[in-house]
Amino acid sequence: MNRSDAREQRANEEIDIQLEYERVREQRYQDFQEWLNKCPLVVTDYQDYTTEFQITFDLNLEAD
Repeated sequence: MNRSDAREQRANEEIDIQLEYERVREQRYQDFQEWLNKCPLVVTDYQDYTTEFQITFDLNLEAD
């Protein structure tokens, strides 16, 4: 394998790693959103910055 082929292979591997990172990050984001939708607590404030969240929950549960 010549240097050009090795550099191209390495570049392709780096692209594959980045794509996998993005896929995993998106899946975690979706998983979190599903969990949040099922959360029994009342969300009183929710700021979604995609890579970070700020969430305030109300723990005062009313009797049914």
